[in-house]
Amino acid sequence: MKNLIITFFAFATLSFGKVAGQSVVANYLISQDIYGTGDLSEKKLATIQSRGYLYRQNNQYIYFERPNYLETYPNGSVEIQTGNNQQYSRALCMDTIQRLSFVDMDSLQRIYRPHIAAKHPLRVNYRQSFEADYFSWIMLPEVREINGLKCQKATMSIRDNLQWIVWVATEVPMQAGVLGVIGIPGLIVEADCVPLKTRYVLQSYSVGTSIPQSVFKPAEFLEKFDEMPALRKANLVPKGPSKIQRQAELSNQ
Repeated sequence: MKNLIITFFAFATLSFGKVAGQSVVANYLISQDIYGTGDLSEKKLATIQSRGYLYRQNNQYIYFERPNYLETYPNGSVEIQTGNNQQYSRALCMDTIQRLSFVDMDSLQRIYRPHIAAKHPLRVNYRQSFEADYFSWIMLPEVREINGLKCQKATMSIRDNLQWIVWVATEVPMQAGVLGVIGIPGLIVEADCVPLKTRYVLQSYSVGTSIPQSVFKPAEFLEKFDEMPALRKANLVPKGPSKIQRQAELSNQ
């Protein structure tokens, strides 16, 4: 975490307003616990790791991940032997770029690429509008210092289902974060995505770094788009989400 501490003190003298108007680049270490299904739903099969990359320029954000596990699981799955000598496997996403997500807080539009567990997934992007306050964060009183950054705890739920537990540095203003998170009032320093059993830990960040515009126009977004239903507060009713909405919420909150 040495880089994180150095970067923080390098920009500690910037005022809140100056930080808010500058670019931000952040890198994360990601650990996801893979569990079985059915009789093995309580058994952890493996923990896989990736690196996350978050870029912000003005009110545009883009995030993606690069997996570290491709050589470890060349067959595209985690496999174990069960007690009755049967083999059980869990498919992994084998893309070299994963969970690609772009958020524009001016137009309230987002574009994201489905995270599909397969060796050769379908190449498609989703586009979706959202209400600015759709993702309702609850800022909790707990405060702690993490590697020189003063962080506050926050949670976010959808339809009363807990999605995120995060620690954010509000002194570095942000409106989006890892995995297409939207509406968080600061830089995510640590985070747990509850449904995906995934943990994010900030490794380094910088403020005011020059970011080429090409970063926000990846080649993957030249492929076809599917339109998704808009995310609106009025749709948060007890009847529950559609199948497509559940997929969107679990993969790209």
